[in-house]
Amino acid sequence: MRPEQLARLFQQRSQTRLIRFDEQAVMSASPHALKKELWEKFKTPLSARDDDEFLQKLKLLTSGDDGELWPSVSGILMASQRPCEHIPNAYVQCVAYRGQDRGAAY
Repeated sequence: MRPEQLARLFQQRSQTRLIRFDEQAVMSASPHALKKELWEKFKTPLSARDDDEFLQKLKLLTSGDDGELWPSVSGILMASQRPCEHIPNAYVQCVAYRGQDRGAAY
């Protein structure tokens, strides 16, 4: 079976256990790679007071198999000064739509 078919099969069998790419741990980085000045702006009065708990709820930190906390791919991309140090060729691609309709023509 080709790897793409096998991956699709695993995704179909257990959607609840699916780990999305942006939620995967980046074990080459420590949690200190996430800079507070970059993620703190997302806090609200209702946010968890504990920083680690807050970062886990945003999926910027994730726990490994051993229970240790690691930055996630999205954490590195959104809240580190130099994402390329941990994820070579990393970039974030965004799209802005004009108006209310989402389509290539807009």
